[in-house]
Amino acid sequence: KKKLISELINLPIAGFEMESSRGGKAKLADQKGKIVVLDFWATWCGPCKNAMPGMNMAVNKYKADDNVKFYFVDTQEYIKDFKAQTQAFIKEKGYDFTILYDGKNPKTGKYDETYEKYAKAFHFSGIPQKMIIDQNGKLRWQSTGYFGSPSELADEISIIIEYLKAEKK
Repeated sequence: KKKLISELINLPIAGFEMESSRGGKAKLADQKGKIVVLDFWATWCGPCKNAMPGMNMAVNKYKADDNVKFYFVDTQEYIKDFKAQTQAFIKEKGYDFTILYDGKNPKTGKYDETYEKYAKAFHFSGIPQKMIIDQNGKLRWQSTGYFGSPSELADEISIIIEYLKAEKK
């Protein structure tokens, strides 16, 4: 827990606006006062999919908390019908996730607009990439990769969320 808290950062983060699997657009600007957990992943990424049971535990823990939002950003997809593939995968696994579809990057034509913007700003590469944004819209934690324990991942996410909730505004 101490190690996790020591890894906290406090950086400004640019907003996002992405298409949501639940209809409409999701915008960071609309989440003021909420803790936002972003999980950048792709259907072709094994470690991303392996991390999902742990993320599912965290999602379920905070299901009734309107002040915590989880978004699973489907990025770097290259197959034509990736939205249908993504929906089929989530449904097959029984996850109740809000999927955001990363926008088409005007520079490259790839579906990684938000991912690339954040990767450049915060010096990371690779997915899965987890980011937690606090109630004031600041990036407070990020983690690249998945290390193999669903319960540890759920605990990590939970420790950060609880710390941010308790923090003086």
